[in-house]
Amino acid sequence: EAMREKAGKDIMRRIEELEQTLLRERELAREGEERYRALFDRSFYAVYILDLDGNVLEANDVCLNMLGYNREHLLNLNFWDLISDDQVPDAVKSRDELLRTGVQERPMEYCLRHRDGGRIWVETTSSVIYRGGRPYAVQGISRQTACASRARGWCKPSPDRTDSAVPRWPKR
Repeated sequence: EAMREKAGKDIMRRIEELEQTLLRERELAREGEERYRALFDRSFYAVYILDLDGNVLEANDVCLNMLGYNREHLLNLNFWDLISDDQVPDAVKSRDELLRTGVQERPMEYCLRHRDGGRIWVETTSSVIYRGGRPYAVQGISRQTACASRARGWCKPSPDRTDSAVPRWPKR
């Protein structure tokens, strides 16, 4: 009988230890999420998340304001809907490198379509977000810039662009 009582106390002590560990882990996860949300929501830069097909999953207010979209409209767009036609080949190379290595080697300059039809220049860096050890999405950070590329004549719409000419992110 004494052995059962001791074993019961040991089990209860172990359960209490596990509960405390779980509570600490939950608190750490909550704090990490709060820090990430603060960086995402209060950044001076545009922060966005794309799925592996290039669809916009999430964007902070800076991104929305920079591109002139409200959240509902932007979440219905794809990266290829925003990028300048003449930069698609460079974007494809950058995307392939990103999906292969998980990080961009260097920042990229893009000319994006503003909702009002205008164009804006951004410098952007991206990294892959993993879930369960597998690529899940891409997080990007962009800042508006007046880049020298404009002087090279980039950012010109292609008159013969068709939806079939715009590459999509590879299916995973």
